Amino acid sequence: MTQTLNKMRLMFRSINPTGSNHSGSVIFLHGSGDTGPNLIEWIRFLLGRDMEFPHIKIIYPTAPLQPYTPLHGQTSNVWFDRRTISIDAFECRKSMAEIYEDIHEMINAEVSAGVPLNRIIIGGFSMGGALALHSGYHLNTDLGGVFACSSFLNHDSIVYESLRNRTTPGDTGPNLIEWIRFLLGRDMEFPHIKIIYPTAPLQPYTPLHGQMSNVWFDRRTISIDAFECRKSMAEIYEDIHEMINAEVSAGVPLNRIIIGGFSMGGALALHSGYHLNTDLGGVFACSSFLNHDSIVYESLRNRTTPGTPLPELLMFHGDRDNLVPSEWGKESFDNLVKLGVEGSFNILPNTLHELKKRELLDIQEWILTKLPALDDNDE
Repeated sequence: MTQTLNKMRLMFRSINPTGSNHSGSVIFLHGSGDTGPNLIEWIRFLLGRDMEFPHIKIIYPTAPLQPYTPLHGQTSNVWFDRRTISIDAFECRKSMAEIYEDIHEMINAEVSAGVPLNRIIIGGFSMGGALALHSGYHLNTDLGGVFACSSFLNHDSIVYESLRNRTTPGDTGPNLIEWIRFLLGRDMEFPHIKIIYPTAPLQPYTPLHGQMSNVWFDRRTISIDAFECRKSMAEIYEDIHEMINAEVSAGVPLNRIIIGGFSMGGALALHSGYHLNTDLGGVFACSSFLNHDSIVYESLRNRTTPGTPLPELLMFHGDRDNLVPSEWGKESFDNLVKLGVEGSFNILPNTLHELKKRELLDIQEWILTKLPALDDNDE
């Protein structure tokens, strides 16, 4: 049985499981110039039947119709553009960033239907296989498997960059730059603002049973009820002080320095702006929370000058975040507001523990409102 549905720019056709429910999903991507229905027919011709399973749903999306440079700009159903069909060619990363969003949506839709990431496989033929390689080794390394038929990666592929930089379970500054780059299709940059992407130190991390990871500080467990590891946090505070002082020494006033981050990075940003230095220009935190016993709350309750303004706060959280529930983020935001912080908390629909393009664009716009360009007379 097949069904057709619209989502984003893509048409999907699915082969539903022969049983009543599906507990696994396969996303099968066709080659350039083809369509999902054609791939179904090709498989049916070769097998003499559909490829189907009693418990697995198979999804055959069709690539968007767009100009394709190897065909001299003629429109074709292709997942992304190429400069030429050669392993030596540079990837068209802006074009690829656009289809990445659709892949995210397809995967998120299956997760929302109750299928765990490790029970989702993605694969494809030719260009579809190349996109599958990007999906499983650059976009989401928690998938259950990847297959690629008659496919290749360019020598300069961003997939290789992602895997080279994936040295530990934690993230790094260079990885965050690449993540932002593929979501926006460009760097997040401004004519008058410097952006710094530090990498957390490599240290034992208790939630990973003491395994070494790039983390800003240790946690006893990932829970809002856990006690903060304040000794561990005190060590990273020194590094934050050094980074801020370096910018001040370069002539940037405190009120024109913003700090923000994702997940644990966002938590450290909250500590930085509301415990270490309340004279900063702003704080943003994505998919982050503060523990119930956080020293941040203590600092704000014990302020000696309670009437002075605090840095404005911008928070985002995915409504389907299964690592840091959105309730933790909202509770942290509400507690901060009660203690004098002003700002906004934004729920991102159908979003897991991840960044989204719309979120980054909103952050970029907010940064510009907080840090407008200065005239020479203002400096």
